[in-house]
Amino acid sequence: MTPFQTFLVASLIKIALVLLVLLTSLAYIVWVERKVAGRIQNRWGPTRTGPHGLLQPLADLIKFIFKEDPTPVQAEKLTYFAAPFFALVLSLLAITVIPFGDAVTIGGVTTFCRSAI
Repeated sequence: MTPFQTFLVASLIKIALVLLVLLTSLAYIVWVERKVAGRIQNRWGPTRTGPHGLLQPLADLIKFIFKEDPTPVQAEKLTYFAAPFFALVLSLLAITVIPFGDAVTIGGVTTFCRSAI
């Protein structure tokens, strides 16, 4: 592989890891918030989806995917459906530029943080 291909593969792996960690963390932070709110309001919260309600984020995802979403007649379809995607991508891009170490070497290609240059 060329150095550029190695850099590209390493970048995609790093992006996938950041997405996995952030989105999984967010799902379970919401789960904890629901459990705490359930205790404060004297109700059990999400307890019927898996052990201790741990599958609640998955149930929310399935509900979100299959929920009927009426599209306004006047809306431009491409913009209407692409806007949430762009909002998510741009917010995650802001997080992915945060360096987590001094330098990363993968396949002979070293990527430095700004502070290490």
